[in-house]
Amino acid sequence: MAVAAMYMHARQLTRCPTRFSCRRALSVSAPALGLKVLFFGSDEFADRVLRELDGNRTGTQPCIEHMEVVCPQSNYYMKREKKVYTYQSPVHKFALKKGLNVHHPLPGSMSSWMIPLIDGGNIPGQFDIGIVASFGRFLPSRIINGFKKGMINVHPSLLPKYRGPSPIQTAILNGDPTSGVTIQEIHPSVIDGGKVLAQVPYPIPETAPYGQLVDEMGTLGGQLTVKVLRDLENIRGKSIEQDESQVSHTRMFDREDSVIVWERMTAEDIFRVHRTFYQKEPVHTCMRIKNKVKWVQFLELSVAPEKTPPINAQFLDFPPGSVFYQKKVPYVEISCLGGG
Repeated sequence: MAVAAMYMHARQLTRCPTRFSCRRALSVSAPALGLKVLFFGSDEFADRVLRELDGNRTGTQPCIEHMEVVCPQSNYYMKREKKVYTYQSPVHKFALKKGLNVHHPLPGSMSSWMIPLIDGGNIPGQFDIGIVASFGRFLPSRIINGFKKGMINVHPSLLPKYRGPSPIQTAILNGDPTSGVTIQEIHPSVIDGGKVLAQVPYPIPETAPYGQLVDEMGTLGGQLTVKVLRDLENIRGKSIEQDESQVSHTRMFDREDSVIVWERMTAEDIFRVHRTFYQKEPVHTCMRIKNKVKWVQFLELSVAPEKTPPINAQFLDFPPGSVFYQKKVPYVEISCLGGG
């Protein structure tokens, strides 16, 4: 058996160029100009989508004339300081930078929230369409129907696979070779259950971390959204229902999901956990150091190439979680389940 080891070292991850090939063909006719868009979003994925939409708004052949943003106002309480701090989401920061009007719904249900007037009433009419990306709130029919052209959602998976809040993380943890982005209509009662307007696949680079996938898939989603907006009515006429027999769901992750359990995880399992969480919550584990049990965080982890000789020739004789170190070797080896 070839012995692979997990070790820590600094390395440069190679960014793969974004590929763009639509699963559903988009035949773009005369562009729909002058759209007034209300964008709903919060996190880094939504930020990348918003950047592409704003690039269209300020570009030479825009289909978006005016855009405003809706994002949660996040407050958090610092127990030690006994103070409440306000956190600005990536979408909020970008909107302020670009001079876009920002609207903050109250925490909780959106049932009583009202669609704002365009530019506070300075521009006549109403918003044409609502675009949602990682907003995190359920939108009732009243809001969906409040837009002339309804609402569409940008979701980072090939629906109906991976509905829910964490499709990118789930794809990495499952070792999926491919993911993608879906543009769907907002369903009034089923989260991520709307008709599919367009999809584009995204090959997942083997060692790419979560942050890289968010950047590239968000950019991809923004580009695809612009293409959909330019030919919306034609594309809507060709939309397809999701196959309910193929539905799978994702869940919210927390700090416990980034804990390494050596006795239950292979080297590949641990590396996937690292790729998924390290930019948000570094993977960590409980280890005995000088007869004291301590929590240790791992900032850089890699699966050693198969031909790399182990530091200790009896590597396989030790239980998972055993640590090997030599002063002349610039990394630490830790044995994992399955001999990795």
